[in-house]
Amino acid sequence: MNRRQEMVRRFGDGDLVACATLQEGLSYLETSFGFWAYRRVGGVSAALGGPICDVGDRAEMLERFLRSAGRPMLFYLREPMAKIASDAGLHSAAMGCDRVLDVRTLLRTPPKETRGAMRHARAAEFEIREVEFGDFDARRLDDISAAYLANAEVDVEIAFLNRPMSHVRDGMRRLFLLERRGEVFGFAVLNPVYEQGRVASYLLDLLRFEPTRQWGIWLASVYMFASRLAGEGFGLSVGFSPLHGLAHPPGASRVLTYSLDQMERRLSSAQYLRRLYELKSLLPGGWESRSFAGYSRNVLRILHVFMEASGLGFSYLFGPDLLRVVSRGFSGDR
Repeated sequence: MNRRQEMVRRFGDGDLVACATLQEGLSYLETSFGFWAYRRVGGVSAALGGPICDVGDRAEMLERFLRSAGRPMLFYLREPMAKIASDAGLHSAAMGCDRVLDVRTLLRTPPKETRGAMRHARAAEFEIREVEFGDFDARRLDDISAAYLANAEVDVEIAFLNRPMSHVRDGMRRLFLLERRGEVFGFAVLNPVYEQGRVASYLLDLLRFEPTRQWGIWLASVYMFASRLAGEGFGLSVGFSPLHGLAHPPGASRVLTYSLDQMERRLSSAQYLRRLYELKSLLPGGWESRSFAGYSRNVLRILHVFMEASGLGFSYLFGPDLLRVVSRGFSGDR
């Protein structure tokens, strides 16, 4: 492991995004005791999560980042770090929530939709098989990605919160092939989630497959991963749902909380975000709130920076419903 990988392992503290701080294309503020991962968007330094460091060093790391960042925006913060940021004078508010599965309940009493997906999986002889990065044809995986993205509502590679697909073997991520009757038609990548220096669970970071008539691929895959990981003693998370389940952190900005709460209420027409939240809600588990903190209280500016950092155009957040959702202008104050 290199130095940053070792720090993620030591200081991951159960954070789903810790492994994503190692993706290519990010900038780093490094100290002898930790690092910040961030991306420059115009004149803004958009940080990915909190600092990778010991809990007791987070306030010092924030102070150093604020001195060097100019105009900081910190995305995907857990509540303790969001409070530190608020105490330092940054404007904070919730931005969404993570779904952490109750694997034991899922396996013992799977929901009706999951049972149906597994019936279809058995009929199709659908299985998952783990391989090492570099041991399977990278061009085939790239072809699967291209076919998947061409038919997806978000048809570009998402970065930042997601770690983009890489074929490099790093000793951390795990690669699984999706097979049907022995033929590969998809793949998945799981990122490790570290606690106290050891892997405690995994995040389903990527799941891609070619167009298929098989119903319930996502649900069946999650169930299969949950079963496999439970046998290894690990948990499973299925990631982020933006702008849903907003639980604002202590000291949150009243301007931002009002703006984001209004936006959440108007998302009944934003099909992509609602489907994402509803799909993850089908599975038993809990939600953990994630927050933003930064120099600005202009919610449209914040969302614009977040989308640009993720490699997306602004309209991808809501798809064709964008204008109707934001037409009332949640501008706030800078």
